[in-house]
Amino acid sequence: DLRRIEQESFVRQVLFHPVLPSTNDFALELAAQQELATPVLVLTEKQTAGRGRGNNRWWSRLGALTFSLVLDSAPLRLNPDHWPRVSLTAALAVCQVLEQLVPHIPCGIRWPNDVHCAGRKICGVLPELPPQRVEAPLPPRLVLGIGVNVNNSLSEAPPDVRAIGVSLSDLSGERHELTDFLLRVLGCLATRLDELATGNPVLPQAWRRCCLLTDRMIELQVGPKRVRGLCQGIDPEGALRVQVSQG
Repeated sequence: DLRRIEQESFVRQVLFHPVLPSTNDFALELAAQQELATPVLVLTEKQTAGRGRGNNRWWSRLGALTFSLVLDSAPLRLNPDHWPRVSLTAALAVCQVLEQLVPHIPCGIRWPNDVHCAGRKICGVLPELPPQRVEAPLPPRLVLGIGVNVNNSLSEAPPDVRAIGVSLSDLSGERHELTDFLLRVLGCLATRLDELATGNPVLPQAWRRCCLLTDRMIELQVGPKRVRGLCQGIDPEGALRVQVSQG
């Protein structure tokens, strides 16, 4: 329900396409428009070439919720220093909506931008900066892609995806109205972004509570080297704290 999304959320315009290769790619093209009225929501029923972090691909089928937001910093009272924490904030928003819908199933954030339920991935977030042009600088903008397995049962997914992923319908045993779910996420995201802009301590408390890696031995790729240590959770700046032999 595109009209309802525009009326009941913080987005100013919704651009819907039944099929897109990638909502982020489409949104990055939009973000190059100087006079674009943001926030813009790019929404599709089916993504054929969705992207994840690095070289990862995002598998999806009909029933998944796949969308991207084009965000300007000024209307949201954010600045570019906040950008690294926006994807974590978005993951938290999705996690909190899932906690409301399936309160009996453990959900949490796998830093920096994945959401897991019952130990398997249900959502991924992909933030990207549009390229700047020297001759016509853009306002500070961020494209935020979000994919959530809602009604797309992973029983039909490739075996490697099925082993690590899950959908909301698989967990709850029922289908969910996508407009309602999207509005829940957008409403929660708007509140969390406001907390990020104002430095509300409630936000870092929430992402610390939802961190799935706390007290686990983890291994991180940091540039050319690997770092192994005990995760101590997420700090107030959104960074992951890891106890290693050097400190």
